[in-house]
Amino acid sequence: MKTLHSFFTFALAMLVSLSFVACGGDDDPTSDVPPTPTEVKVESVTINVSSLTLVEGDSQTITVTISPTNATNKKYTFSSLNPEVASVDENGKITALKAGETNIIVTSVDGKKTASCTVKVEAKFIAVTSITLDKTSITLTEGEKIKINASVSPEDATNPTLTWEVSDSNIVSVDSEGNVEALKAGEAIINVTSADGKKTATCNVIVEAKYIAVTSITLDNTSVTLKVGEKIKINASLTPEDATDPTLIWEVSNTDIVSVDNEGNVEALKLGEAEIIVYAENKSVQATCKISVIPEAVTGISLSDEKIKLMPGDTHQLSSTITPENADDKSVTWSIKDSSIASVDQNGLVTAKKIGETIVTVTTKDGGFTATCTINVVDITGMVTAKISTSSTVSINGYIQPGSSIGTYLSNESRYNIIPKSLQLIDGLSGVGGNIMGIGEEILAPGSGVGYSITIKKAIYQPIIRWTYTYDDKEYTTDCQYSR
Repeated sequence: MKTLHSFFTFALAMLVSLSFVACGGDDDPTSDVPPTPTEVKVESVTINVSSLTLVEGDSQTITVTISPTNATNKKYTFSSLNPEVASVDENGKITALKAGETNIIVTSVDGKKTASCTVKVEAKFIAVTSITLDKTSITLTEGEKIKINASVSPEDATNPTLTWEVSDSNIVSVDSEGNVEALKAGEAIINVTSADGKKTATCNVIVEAKYIAVTSITLDNTSVTLKVGEKIKINASLTPEDATDPTLIWEVSNTDIVSVDNEGNVEALKLGEAEIIVYAENKSVQATCKISVIPEAVTGISLSDEKIKLMPGDTHQLSSTITPENADDKSVTWSIKDSSIASVDQNGLVTAKKIGETIVTVTTKDGGFTATCTINVVDITGMVTAKISTSSTVSINGYIQPGSSIGTYLSNESRYNIIPKSLQLIDGLSGVGGNIMGIGEEILAPGSGVGYSITIKKAIYQPIIRWTYTYDDKEYTTDCQYSR
């Protein structure tokens, strides 16, 4: 497309030039035949790197530069002085095969110019693939000690160093040799990680202590009022605080109205009442909180578009957004000010009928809030526009001087194909137009545009650029004017 655009730009510039020359009657349209190009020899070959260090099995592609860049024959070949150490393919991809050193040579077909790259191949690193522990789950009592033994695979791994960590150092301690000590009741995980590759292995540790039973549960809320979509966290505390098993079970009497997770996070789902029940000690101890879910009122409405432009027969889907998002009654009605210009159905689909302007209104059932969209129905001339896009000009008293260039751009905002046919320069003072320049008649798809650059050959006052295009087998024009 870029090449096509460049061709059109060049062709247009030539046409403008020819049109103004033709007005003067001074130029001969016959052009000279270009000379036959001569062969350009290769002078040198270079590689983007002079040396590489690779590990067995690795590969890297080198880049070759032929000088001069306009050499006629830029072909070249690759070779390896020691292909057992490293090979190279026709694209310059070097593959390390075994430890050692070699040189990769590139040779130009024209002139046999050469360049080389030294390649050093290092032995492959033996990585740790896994860690094995002699214990993966242990139960201890407070104060008890035990040693966990770890081994890495393969046994000849280059770096067998291991790091020992614990998920909760208040419950269990572990040293760098895998010596574990139980500190207090609870659960923790011993994590063993290799320095090489971050391979891991774990051991689950349960520390048992004297059992202390929960005697009561206290909630920070016993009655809450929410709207649909609102959330709240209910906090629970246990007596005694050092109970052996502080596990809580959270349940709700009606899951359609309210949801609750195992952290006490509550969300209102729909109108109604429900009860949150918190259990401990296998449901032998409990506490409750009453939840009342009340309606969420509408506070406003907006539309996806505030103003749209259509052609007769076009349709456009409007969508409404109710505020707040969790409002209970989101029903709306759609209406239009002038149904002869456009219509709207109860889903917000607008259909353009005839040229004119009207307004679509959407109204909420809850609260009567409204939002509007202006509908502007136009013909094709309201959808196709031209503008000055770029310029490089010299202006004297409003006259654009020869050698200046002006860019112009045609936009198709309609939903239909149009065909740009021609451009014409018109003097902004006298209104006299130059020759009409054909521009190839390529289809301009909906929502797209096309630009051209015009080179000024004769001084012209604040030029008007007139585009001519066809739509539905009819011809239309649109103008843009350069002023400075």
